[in-house]
Amino acid sequence: MKKVLVVVACMLAVFTWSVSAQISGDFDGNGAVNINDVMVMLKGITDESAELPSSADMNVDGSVDINDVLFLLKSVTQQNITPTEDPNAQKPIETASNQIAVNDEDFKMVGRYHLNTGFSAYAFSNSGAGISFAFKGTSLEVKLASSAYNESNYTYAAVYIDDREPIAIKVTKSGWYTVAEDLEPEMLHNVRILKRSESNCGILVIETIKISEGGELYTAKPYPTDRKIQVLGDSITCGYGNLYNGGTYSCYTDVEDGTYTYATILGERYGAELDTVCISGIGLGTPDNEPWPILPAYKQQDNASYSDFDFTSFVPDVIIVALGTNDDAQGATAEEVKTAGTELIEFIRSKYPDAHIIWSYGIMSRGSMNAIDELIKEQQAKGDTKLHFLPTQADEANEGIGLYGHPNKKTHERMANEIGALIEQLTGWTPVEQ
Repeated sequence: MKKVLVVVACMLAVFTWSVSAQISGDFDGNGAVNINDVMVMLKGITDESAELPSSADMNVDGSVDINDVLFLLKSVTQQNITPTEDPNAQKPIETASNQIAVNDEDFKMVGRYHLNTGFSAYAFSNSGAGISFAFKGTSLEVKLASSAYNESNYTYAAVYIDDREPIAIKVTKSGWYTVAEDLEPEMLHNVRILKRSESNCGILVIETIKISEGGELYTAKPYPTDRKIQVLGDSITCGYGNLYNGGTYSCYTDVEDGTYTYATILGERYGAELDTVCISGIGLGTPDNEPWPILPAYKQQDNASYSDFDFTSFVPDVIIVALGTNDDAQGATAEEVKTAGTELIEFIRSKYPDAHIIWSYGIMSRGSMNAIDELIKEQQAKGDTKLHFLPTQADEANEGIGLYGHPNKKTHERMANEIGALIEQLTGWTPVEQ
């Protein structure tokens, strides 16, 4: 049948059917649905390595196959069948004005968050958490605040607009910050406003956005896949000192970027949604809380919230545990590491029985290497076949080093490569096209 379809398609004259960008069928992205899109779709279903979008299910039968190609061909040649609406299409949102208070209905929340009663606005504790949305207009401003205005550790936000370089905003006061003023008015601009600084340096409050007069708010750009990754970590995962390249500094959050770490690189690479819980100085913990254990924070809705996290709201395919460094620094014994580590793994497994758990350790210290290896082998012996240990180590000679011995951006990239290779081996995932 495929040979017949190719012959038929080649014999047909090109017929251009102009459609809205919100309608599926335009697989070559030229703003029109015609025989070229049929050929693109045919090539896609015959390529076993291709990952087709959900919108390729033209007849909405739950699978993408030759029947969908025939459906689209009939639509193009007869014009009597309307392609199905793409459920992932970004849609305009009606608003009362060009100033829009951030909410969890019209905006996509990235990572963990809470409604802060002191600010009466949504707040974010963890590095890389924030909001995602889209709009049409020429300018964007955002009203930000923080719980800490300290010259040595100001809260930072990073704003990503389309494919532009991220804009770093140091939140020195509560108020409006101009993000962009030169945008194309008719273009749909995709925006992410994320917390760049770590949890210990105050919460980031994202109160309101302001788009240009006549502009229009749209739903956020959807993730390219339904993959999910959860990460539990310390200052390494926060991106502490990853921008430092020598010299002096007055504010240590100037030289950290929690939106460019091994965790965020993996999320981007595999088109996965991220849930990150990371705090500098935290660890598996000891009976004396030295270091403070991560488990209580993991159970919370957000680090600065006392509400319980709903573990059914985010079900990860892969969980990365990157802990142990601060336990080494505080002199935790091997038995304490094994006891606390076992408790953490068993709690995670009780919530997510099907997830792959990867424990990555060794980039800053290696004192607990044997203890972590032993506790993982003990859990594997009990039947946990989806628990894995990935030892790593620093390579200062080739990569340099960040602030106070922390990994810099180059090392974070290598860490992402090492963890990513194991993720691909375990899940069969391949990187998405950027």
